[in-house]
Amino acid sequence: MSSAAKKSYVFDCKKCNNQLTRKDALTDNVCMADDALYHAKHFKCERCKTDLASRSFFKTSGNEPLCVDCYMTENNPKCHVCRKAALETFLKELGSYYHRDCFKCHFCHNPIKDDVYVLHNDAVYDEDCFYLETKLRLKPDRLFEKKTGPDHIG
Repeated sequence: MSSAAKKSYVFDCKKCNNQLTRKDALTDNVCMADDALYHAKHFKCERCKTDLASRSFFKTSGNEPLCVDCYMTENNPKCHVCRKAALETFLKELGSYYHRDCFKCHFCHNPIKDDVYVLHNDAVYDEDCFYLETKLRLKPDRLFEKKTGPDHIG
C-alpha cells in the first residue's frame, strides 16, 4: 500500500526570514504585500516605523515600504515659506508652492483669501492692505486727516 506524500508549504517572513506558522496565519499575524509575506508586526514604514499591515503604502525605488505620510513628505513639493511638504491642498503662485496658511500678506501677515493678491516690489499684499500701505507711504497725513462737515462729528 502506498501512502500519498503530504505536501508541505513553508513560507518565510521577508523581513526577519523566520518561518510563518499556521498559527500566525490563523490569528491574522501574516500579511502579504507585493507578492511577499511578512509577520504583520514586521511590515512597517521604513522611515517612521508605522504599522502598515492594514494601511495603504508606497514603495521606494529600493522597494522599501513607506506610509502615505512619509511618501508624500519625501516626494511632494515643499512650501516656499516653511519648507515642509505640501501634504494637503496647496497653492502654486509666483513659481513656488505654498500651504494656504503660509501664503500671507506682507502688510497684515494674514493668509491671502480667495487667491486674490497684489504683487508690489516682490511682496504679496491682499488688495485692502496694498491700497492702505500705498496710501500710508505716499500720503500718511491724509489717511488720518480729520473729517468735518454735516456727516462727521467734529
